[in-house]
Amino acid sequence: MCERRSTSSARFSARRADPSSIARPLAANQIAADVYDVDARGRIAPDHLGVLSHYDAVIWYTGDDVITRDSGMVPGTASRLANDEMLAMRQYIEEGGRLMFTGKYAGTQYAQGYEFDLEHGRACDPSTAADGCQVLSDDFLQYYLGSYLYNEDAGTKANGGLYDVMGVANPFEGLSWSFGGNSANNQDHSASFIATSGILPKDKYPQFDLRVSKNAVDVDAAALGAPAAVKAAAVPVPPQQVVKVDPVAKGIWWLSGSGNHRSIVFEFSDHLVCWANEGPLRPPGRTTISPGQ
Repeated sequence: MCERRSTSSARFSARRADPSSIARPLAANQIAADVYDVDARGRIAPDHLGVLSHYDAVIWYTGDDVITRDSGMVPGTASRLANDEMLAMRQYIEEGGRLMFTGKYAGTQYAQGYEFDLEHGRACDPSTAADGCQVLSDDFLQYYLGSYLYNEDAGTKANGGLYDVMGVANPFEGLSWSFGGNSANNQDHSASFIATSGILPKDKYPQFDLRVSKNAVDVDAAALGAPAAVKAAAVPVPPQQVVKVDPVAKGIWWLSGSGNHRSIVFEFSDHLVCWANEGPLRPPGRTTISPGQ
């Protein structure tokens, strides 16, 4: 079980997230769990291999936290820690992990695109683009968690209370949940996400139309094989990777490939240096190529 608590701006009053509200029901159901407290561990996100991969499931609990910030950061900005945590959870899911993302404002900073400094982790200035900051991506919410649009206060009544949650489809059909009672008692804010499958057209993006057609327990593993049509299908030919090379000056070339991949090559008397930008989620890197490589 993973928990984090982060500094919020003066606009919000944030208290420490209490993991006991989650640990108690887990213990009552004889489910063993550990707590990874990001603050107690130097505000370092849990590594997806060194920490998260040892668990079948992770509860990413944000408590009352609104935005992940460091001291001195202003509204409209976030800490690089927010991006580090998101990437760790994304990699954990890619390796087959199961994630429950919960908290009073869970996902807000990604859905609303708060700025952060990827390279240095410094405070950003939202009034200028000259600080080199970029916005937190909402791709993790949309394409890993299937949550396309953030809907603020979607479940809040006129009196400030929260509507009950009703399960209307498999596997939650017939179930319901209410807020308050024996809980963290911080349910004074609501939001919902409009599902990705409800936004993207199914004919173009069938992978997001997720439905469970059958449940079975302890079935024969042979029954889980791929259909015959899939087995007989030809291996798809990967698209050809084309790199465009443009000379900028003597001994300097600009390389542009697919997506956001861009590089610059510098020629020296005995070696080449390639300065590569691998995309928005990775910082630039330099590679030196000597003769024989």
